[in-house]
Amino acid sequence: EPLVLQSAHWLPLADTPATAKIAVLGSVGSTVYAGTDGHGVLRFDRETSAWESVSDGLPDVTYVYGVINLEETLFVATNHGVFRKPPGVERWESRSAGLTDNYITAIAASDDWTFAGTWEGRIFRSPDRGETWKQVYGARVDPATIAVNR
Repeated sequence: EPLVLQSAHWLPLADTPATAKIAVLGSVGSTVYAGTDGHGVLRFDRETSAWESVSDGLPDVTYVYGVINLEETLFVATNHGVFRKPPGVERWESRSAGLTDNYITAIAASDDWTFAGTWEGRIFRSPDRGETWKQVYGARVDPATIAVNR
């Protein structure tokens, strides 16, 4: 466990703090994950008492704003869209098909739906755990009207 309650005080067990600023925490079973500000996802390794990067498959400079566990699959809301990491897989998979706004700042789920909230105030809903998304709230964006400067 990353923290242990002793005498009404939390004591850190990690030998060193995480190297990145932690924004959000999530877990799958007894494994704790940390979403960071610009450094992707970290996982706490109980054997070494240290945080390790588990960001394979995420774009460089990934900010993580939300972490949820759905049926042992970890989902993260990032500045590059929604990503998932199924059990036993070490590489993150993009799950942003249908999102017209990829700056995802919140993620939540019910029994039937997965929801993603965006920086621009839109909400998208997925009936299939992120395989497809449909916008259900906020101003619609016509992709043909978006100009990209490179």
